[in-house]
Amino acid sequence: MSTVPALFRGLVDDAALFPPGNAPMSRAVAEHRHHRAAPYADLVGRFLCRSSQLLDPLAYLKAGDTFAIGVIADLGATEASIAIAEQREYQGDELASTLLIEAVEIPLDAGAPLPAQVAEVAHMVPDAASYLEIPRVPGWRDAVEACAAERAGAKLRTGGLAAGAFPTEREVAEFITACVEADVPFKCTAGLHQAVRHTDPVTGFEHHGFLNLVVATHTALTGGNVVDAVAERDGASLAAACRSIDAAAVRARFVSYGSCSVAEPLAELVALGLLDAGLLDYLPGAPEDPTATEESA
Repeated sequence: MSTVPALFRGLVDDAALFPPGNAPMSRAVAEHRHHRAAPYADLVGRFLCRSSQLLDPLAYLKAGDTFAIGVIADLGATEASIAIAEQREYQGDELASTLLIEAVEIPLDAGAPLPAQVAEVAHMVPDAASYLEIPRVPGWRDAVEACAAERAGAKLRTGGLAAGAFPTEREVAEFITACVEADVPFKCTAGLHQAVRHTDPVTGFEHHGFLNLVVATHTALTGGNVVDAVAERDGASLAAACRSIDAAAVRARFVSYGSCSVAEPLAELVALGLLDAGLLDYLPGAPEDPTATEESA
């Protein structure tokens, strides 16, 4: 039986390779292997990897490894499709399930018509779900509708290195509502370091909480005030709401989000009483962890 409630299964995609973590490939692969074998494994989703380094994980795999991969198209959709084809050819039949490419995440160009881009790239990678990163520019709703027509997913960037990279509560609420109304599955990325919305004490940036997005998705499905759910800063209130949410309906829309750390969201959910505290003992480098190595500590 899973130790992770259905509402949180596969919620956290492993983005260890990406800022601000920037883990080297050797450590990222070793720790993802550890996460996949830990009692909290069901919390962890895909291993996110840039298309420009898609062959690199193969050097660090061990016998029996099976990683579900989400490809980040860092050099564009065309280059990503080529890299994926090369990776699949390189693995061959014997290794085809070692790095299983399940999804590709493609940023759209803010300076070009969005719906046309969606139609062009939504099916560029065969046998993989597409999530198209929609910029916060006029016409973004048309892009969501185009995703619905192409049966593709959408993606929202929820943070970055400047205050302007963080969408407002209303912008996030409108994106979630649009995806729910169009029946478009969506992902989020960047800035979601904690479960609950908060102000970073160092930068002053207003960070969204990943639990806010879970509750906001439920709120959009049930006709409530989505802006209020995105803006909520009381963790106990959000945790209480999570205990009565229709997990299947919410997660069919809010698929996952990328985090450079698996430990942080795990600890956040433990602190809110939504996961068992004993799970923290199984993190890489935890004192009780017999498999910890100097590299992964």
